[in-house]
Amino acid sequence: MAHRLAVEGRGLTDAIGLFVLARRPFLAEIGRLGERRALDPARLARLYDEAAALLDRLLLRFVAAHAAATAERAGSREAPPTSPSIP
Repeated sequence: MAHRLAVEGRGLTDAIGLFVLARRPFLAEIGRLGERRALDPARLARLYDEAAALLDRLLLRFVAAHAAATAERAGSREAPPTSPSIP
């Protein structure tokens, strides 16, 4: 997704905004899951923290992928590619 957004010319701020929008339903579902299964608050908090930490690591990878694709896109404007890229 990060690569595609960068290739489309979407800026990093816009791309991160879309990432954050996509993660909200996931985190909200953890809360609903806790209610449906009557998880104790400590366990639910741990699940939420683990999911948030995973999504934070994913966001860092997302930013790195966007930056790499942006740099690749900028380089392709300077010189034509010597071989076709594989998506």
